[in-house]
Amino acid sequence: MIRALLIAGAVLSLLVIHPIALPAGEGQLYTDAATGLSFRLPPNFSVTRFQDTPHLQPGIRAVLPNVIVLTERRFHATKDPISIGSFPTITVDVLTGERAKFNQLFFKPEFSTTIRGHAVYELPVTNGPKTQQLFYYLVPVSPERIIEIAGHRYYFERGKATEAGQPTRYDAVIAEIIGSLNPQTL
Repeated sequence: MIRALLIAGAVLSLLVIHPIALPAGEGQLYTDAATGLSFRLPPNFSVTRFQDTPHLQPGIRAVLPNVIVLTERRFHATKDPISIGSFPTITVDVLTGERAKFNQLFFKPEFSTTIRGHAVYELPVTNGPKTQQLFYYLVPVSPERIIEIAGHRYYFERGKATEAGQPTRYDAVIAEIIGSLNPQTL
């Protein structure tokens, strides 16, 4: 009986801790009013924004209102803004102007790949503490427009890695988001 409970608990923890990637064509179609970007929102995620705070650098504060922030509903299920570093997140941002021009420096063959039919650049962001390690993708739309998608690699609580440093598996979620990007809104 105890063994059965332990096994059931382990299975349940896997279902709760690790988001399951979206089956193709499933999830709510989300269109962002600020950017016009359209993609399928995983059912266990909600959309919010980052909270503006005075300690942020001016360059970050300027783009903050347009960054789409996806959080797992179990962490944050409202549209109320969150502080950066509150929860593991997936962020989606549309880079234009100088930001797009700068990020073209990373369009190198060693980072080039294809995800769900979209040419993307996957950059390794794995240095530093587990709370700062990311899955990081650049989806070029045109020389003037790049979609930047980043997601935490590990779960953490209030800026600190959890004991086990459980992987989020957000790379699979991001792949489904990339695959669902609506070409008409790019």
